[in-house]
Amino acid sequence: MLETKPALIPFRGTCTAQEYLNYFYGGKQELVQDNHKLVKLSNDGHEKAQPVCRLAEVKIRPVQDYAWLNSYIFDKNYRLLLDQCRHPDVTVPVELSDCFRAAWPTTSIHIDEEVGYLACSWLEHNHYHWMFHTLPRLFYYRQAGFKPTKFIMDCSNYGNTDVRFEMLHALGVSSDAIYPLNPEYYYQVDNLISMPAIDIYKPLELSNIKLLRQHLYLDHFVPEDMSYKRLYISRADTKDRQVTNEAEVFNFLKEYNFNQVSLSQLSFYRQVQLFSSAEIIIAPHGAGLANIIFCKPGCNIIELMPASRLADHYEHLANACNLKYQKVICENIKNDAKHNMQLDIDKLKLGILKAK
Repeated sequence: MLETKPALIPFRGTCTAQEYLNYFYGGKQELVQDNHKLVKLSNDGHEKAQPVCRLAEVKIRPVQDYAWLNSYIFDKNYRLLLDQCRHPDVTVPVELSDCFRAAWPTTSIHIDEEVGYLACSWLEHNHYHWMFHTLPRLFYYRQAGFKPTKFIMDCSNYGNTDVRFEMLHALGVSSDAIYPLNPEYYYQVDNLISMPAIDIYKPLELSNIKLLRQHLYLDHFVPEDMSYKRLYISRADTKDRQVTNEAEVFNFLKEYNFNQVSLSQLSFYRQVQLFSSAEIIIAPHGAGLANIIFCKPGCNIIELMPASRLADHYEHLANACNLKYQKVICENIKNDAKHNMQLDIDKLKLGILKAK
């Protein structure tokens, strides 16, 4: 019997895959096959913030999605456990229908030990979402009294996989404790520790911020780098939200003794060292700003924000960490869907003078 109290969501009961798509997509999508069932775990009306449960005799089905693997949890009768997927009232993944269209892998691997579920779709491949929406599952599992020593996650080479393993190691999980997803087989698990997806649109839990800062930074000796007190974080090696006049910007910043760094090829230790040493950080909006949880209280954060994509989660994070935060709105490049931006040097100068 499945013992859980999932977060309340509007969908109820068991339905066919086609009924599910009709409910969320208005019948616009059709399935080639409709052989399996979805099941919504029962709810007695009491909502818990993050219910954790032990699921017995489940199957972990990998589904290829662009550069990474998604995965979904089915019961022994091949019914999808809807609550263990991303919250459907927030977003419903289109690739979910692949769970019903495609044939299952012919090979399976049986896991008879208790394992934790860290395969949270694309969340684990974005540094911000990995840190705040995937790693906290470890804390929730332990707080609920479960102590799995092995975990299932996607280890495909998307993003900086080494950084994710460094962070897991800092939290007491070694790389050899991971069962990687693989499209060639699925897992049959006797006892899986899992929970619904953490809602990415809700404010971050302050307790998680404190726990991450403690276990990833304060519990480890990280010497300051006195030569990197002023940082400009470049996104030139990314696909979007680049500063198009970055050469001009950095020529200006050199007058104020800034160092320019790109985070994508740095070790996690080096990222922690840079952010914990800095007195002022200027960065375009992006996942690298998740590292401000390692900054010392009072550090100045200047976030460069494209006018077409305003967001406030790093402002909230800065406030939670007792940092001084400013937002500089930048002009968008015309007809650019990637939210690249041009920075007004005069606006930036005012921000730097204000930060002094």
